[in-house]
Amino acid sequence: IFKSSEINIFSTFLFLQCFFSLSVSLMVLSPFVNPCCVCVCVCVCVCAGILEIRSVSEGGVLAIKGVKSQYYICMRNNGMLYGMKEYTNSCVFKEVFLENYYTGYSSNTWKKDGKEIFISLSKKGQPLKPKKARRENGASHFIPRKCTQDGKTLA
Repeated sequence: IFKSSEINIFSTFLFLQCFFSLSVSLMVLSPFVNPCCVCVCVCVCVCAGILEIRSVSEGGVLAIKGVKSQYYICMRNNGMLYGMKEYTNSCVFKEVFLENYYTGYSSNTWKKDGKEIFISLSKKGQPLKPKKARRENGASHFIPRKCTQDGKTLA
């Protein structure tokens, strides 16, 4: 639920793409140019779903929404992930650029024991329990990959 008056026209829209092979990629779409991507890994996969990442405030604060389902990814105060059709404060995440050139997404609203809670996925694509959803955990690391506009990866 983004009204045109609330969107910064200079913001960049990102699409997080999930594949059957359980790899994840980021597709960067600028509102002023054709879709473009940054290639880091090469892998040919079948697309299962696309998540749209939109800037909602300055400083890397964003919302993540499934393009097909139209559900936002949200986090409860205990760190568990869930989906909602409507955007709320529980659906706000902070983009964190990690030292190893990966990107992580932590809740902008909730913390556990004073530490950030990150979106973390298991090898099967299931959300991990909050105690394992930390910055250091590899399951919290996402990396950009080259994509096309139709959702297929380039070799």
